[in-house]
Amino acid sequence: MPYWDTFVSEIKETQNFFFRLLKNPIKAIKRLPQWQWPTLLIMFVLITAASGALSGLIGASFTQIFVGLIIFPVASFFALIVAGAFIYYSCILFFGKTLKIKSLFTLLVISHIPFSLFHTISPILPPIDLVGFAFTCFLVTVGMCENFSTPKKGTLRLIGAVFATFFLVWIFSRIEHSKKVSSFEPKNIEQLQKEYKTQ
Repeated sequence: MPYWDTFVSEIKETQNFFFRLLKNPIKAIKRLPQWQWPTLLIMFVLITAASGALSGLIGASFTQIFVGLIIFPVASFFALIVAGAFIYYSCILFFGKTLKIKSLFTLLVISHIPFSLFHTISPILPPIDLVGFAFTCFLVTVGMCENFSTPKKGTLRLIGAVFATFFLVWIFSRIEHSKKVSSFEPKNIEQLQKEYKTQ
């Protein structure tokens, strides 16, 4: 079969898998699809771009739409690479297992879907990102145990470390965001009067 026909059939298969994932995430993640690299990359970019753009629309900000459409997919991709490298080498170090890179990437891309869905409403409910990422970590844990036969306790600790890192980064980003918002708050009338009298 020519590669283009294979690519088209895989794109169609992603739609079916997506519905299966929504219907029963645990069952779907236990058997990873054998998609080619272009299919995985295109699916990841489309899902993250759509998620980012929708979050910008909900936030009613053109800047957020641009950031969500361009920056969010790029940042998510690099985060996925870092997380994937951490998991890959941790499995070698702690479990004595060498995972197939494409299978691991497939697992991470699919598991990222719940986070992308929850992220769309993060402008009005920021903590929803934590819920979405917890769901993502849960799917990664199940997927690793079922597809790579990693030990359950060790996998829980490993992915728990990933979630803890995300949680700390999220807390830090919210603090920085609060500082920026407060620095742009308009001064009240009393402050303006005091400044006027001192002039």
